[in-house]
Amino acid sequence: MSEERFWLTVLFDESSPCWPPALTSCRTAVSLSTTLGKCSHELPYRTSPIFPLLSTHFNPNLDSCIFNFFFFDSAFTVLGRLQSMGSEELKKSLWYSLGLASIILITDNTRLFDELMRLVESPPRDIETWRIKDSCIIDISIPPCAQNIDKPPLPKLPDYSGLSVVERSIVDELVSNLDLIAPKLLRHIPSEFDTLPLFVDQMAELVTELIYLSNPQGAPPKTLEEYDEEALKTDRFLCDRIKRQIIDRLIQVNSALSYVSSQMLSGAVPILERRSLIRRHSLLGIGSAILALTRITRSIEFAFSQYSIEDIIIEQMAIAKPLPSLATLPNYDCSTWRQEYSVNVFEATARPRPWYPKLPYFSGRLGFRETEYTVSAAIQSLTAGASPDWSLLTITHELLHGYVRNILSLLFQGDTKKTDEQNWSIFYQRFADIMQSKYEAGNELESLRVAILAYCCMTYTFGSITTPSDLEGQYDNPNIKHITDNLLLLPEEQLWIQYEAEFRNISEIFVHVLDLHYFYGSNLSTYIPLIWRSWSELPQVAADLRQYILRSLLAISTKVDGGPYDRFDTSVARLEELLTQPVGGILDVSLIYAVKSYLSDRAKRADLFYPFWSSLFLADLANNIFISRNIRSSLFTDHLIRWVKDEEGFEEGFTYKLPDGFSEEQIDKPTVFLLHRFLLQLKTACLTENIEAETAKFFLACCSYLDLERRG
Repeated sequence: MSEERFWLTVLFDESSPCWPPALTSCRTAVSLSTTLGKCSHELPYRTSPIFPLLSTHFNPNLDSCIFNFFFFDSAFTVLGRLQSMGSEELKKSLWYSLGLASIILITDNTRLFDELMRLVESPPRDIETWRIKDSCIIDISIPPCAQNIDKPPLPKLPDYSGLSVVERSIVDELVSNLDLIAPKLLRHIPSEFDTLPLFVDQMAELVTELIYLSNPQGAPPKTLEEYDEEALKTDRFLCDRIKRQIIDRLIQVNSALSYVSSQMLSGAVPILERRSLIRRHSLLGIGSAILALTRITRSIEFAFSQYSIEDIIIEQMAIAKPLPSLATLPNYDCSTWRQEYSVNVFEATARPRPWYPKLPYFSGRLGFRETEYTVSAAIQSLTAGASPDWSLLTITHELLHGYVRNILSLLFQGDTKKTDEQNWSIFYQRFADIMQSKYEAGNELESLRVAILAYCCMTYTFGSITTPSDLEGQYDNPNIKHITDNLLLLPEEQLWIQYEAEFRNISEIFVHVLDLHYFYGSNLSTYIPLIWRSWSELPQVAADLRQYILRSLLAISTKVDGGPYDRFDTSVARLEELLTQPVGGILDVSLIYAVKSYLSDRAKRADLFYPFWSSLFLADLANNIFISRNIRSSLFTDHLIRWVKDEEGFEEGFTYKLPDGFSEEQIDKPTVFLLHRFLLQLKTACLTENIEAETAKFFLACCSYLDLERRG
């Protein structure tokens, strides 16, 4: 099937002075074109891409027809039902879009509207109807819809009138943003309205901290207990530094709320009253796309919130026996870790933790990125999210960064009554004593901290995924191998600098390992090709191949047994194998050939060993200590899944009982649905031909995840 995209456009008489424009100044156009430029619109216009349900569709007759726009909570299942049960005439008249009004019936036969309403099991949340005559809109009607009026009011922020005028203005903007988005969510997307109180509670904590820091009287709020109370009352420089951090967070949140409000709710009924800021979708907006991104995010957040790793680290690992043989680092034996020291050992006592929802949105500048309160996806995913280049699954990597950041923060939290500097000195002295065999680690929490500090010392000599090794060119030198039996103990200040420099690398290694095992079913033959194809669009990857090759090797190493040299050689061979596909396949891109060329260079390949070896400890920690069976099960438990072994028995895979296209089956696990669809592309070794229409289907499928509403 050739790529088929139509543009639904409303053109405005530029001489009309009113807004919203009078119907007499609006006329419509439906154009089949690969680009907007080829539509050759002369008047000011708003437009959106729309896609026919069937390739044998009716072309709209704009001399006389009716546009019916429907917003269903689950357009994917509705279209699946209509496709299986609707008349041929109805199916040929149906279109879909990325807007909240994601199902469009274009017809001159009013009986088709009645047929559609008779077939659907649940009524649409909104309907808008345009009557078209001679390409002009002559009437717009919006039937009344039930309002949700029994929702509790949002929590209030504390009184912030005592802040400075600039600080008040920032909090005023936050209040205004929340007041603007809340009624719209309540009207159009009540499931997401239910997350607002949780988010407002987080903002209230920030504002409470800001109020206290502006006039530190009495006991500080609990969220500031990591700081010494006396220092907060006497050290104005410290207070100002914390205030600037809070203000920066509030500014980021205000920016994200503006994005979310515009992207989620523009194009909602009444359609012409809200203009999307993404010009290519300026008519119907991208409400379904942002809702899908939100529901993917919520499904992941909820799974991780059910098993509180925070409680396990602080309460259980703080009293559990330490990892063995720390005094022999960097040599270690991780064979017993999973059975005796992993989070699974303690999960019977784990309890759900408070759930902290992030604000998801699309960004052309930031691309895929995560912060404390937000997560963004590349705007290119609106068009090509069904391709591995701009895969929606990339969001899992970003969300894991927040999860791993929380783990590392807890490992190095220390005594909340002491300053960071005091805690660090204690950490360092204990680490030095353990490395010099003066003491054993007191518990598992301390031993995990020691392990990460040992990694930092190792990278000083042996390099890391971003820094070269002092031993480049020495891979085959038998006189060098004994050096790995000793660990260079860095001075306290130097180790602190090394830890800060390596923090991002530590996080990246943990994230890659968790991503592989949590979201890709521990399946390397899926994970490696898909991440490399997504990296092919990023210029920084080609400019720093060494780092990304090492990231891949460390993820692969978690499924390889043996000593460091054996694991390195096997991981390299496995990477080369996984990146080998026929010409014309998914991996037939220049970046993959550059990787193969890099690995074929004997010297470059050998120089990867020592950074690989110094980082191997982190990969084993992430794999054996921090992979939760319960979280993995929560992410992958789906009635559509059946687990199978591949033909060679190398790793586990799964089949997914969902036909191509739309379906009446609800998508319980959006990430599993996405993984399955990309697996199909890998098996056929080619991309979907009509990628933009397929991407719209992906978004509508992920929108059908409604677990939040069932719980609420």
